[in-house]
Amino acid sequence: MADDWNLEPGDEVAVRASLADPGTVVAGVLAPLLAGAAMLLPDEGATGDFAVAVGDAPEKTVVRPSEVV
Repeated sequence: MADDWNLEPGDEVAVRASLADPGTVVAGVLAPLLAGAAMLLPDEGATGDFAVAVGDAPEKTVVRPSEVV
């Protein structure tokens, strides 16, 4: 996941899906940690460089938890 996105230190992954979903944990928590990036739990105005979301998200790159595991 981190390699697919080219995650780097300083990148932020917005977690916009339930952490009860294993795909969210892999893409939104583990991948950023392994890449030295940050996990963002956004409020209404915050955006990241990437997003893990079930629906629409303001980030350019979005992965669906169901696509991960």
